[in-house]
Amino acid sequence: MTYITYVPTAIASLMMAFGILMGRSMYPRWMVIFLPLVIYLLKIPVTRILKGHVKELVNDSYDNIALFVFYVLSTIVLWKGIVS
Repeated sequence: MTYITYVPTAIASLMMAFGILMGRSMYPRWMVIFLPLVIYLLKIPVTRILKGHVKELVNDSYDNIALFVFYVLSTIVLWKGIVS
């Protein structure tokens, strides 16, 4: 069931990347690196580095980790844009 959500997420990430790269958003261009799709593509190298229970935990929760990293960075970047 989880794989069903990957297609809309990939489409939305590509549209967001296009908007960021064209300068049509409040995000700086370097935020493209931290889009959930890009972070998710790093799953295999990240999980190969880890061992044991940590590997299982990260492997099972990687989708949530990718979204968490993006939302935390997004909040920090956009908060600074509003404040300054």
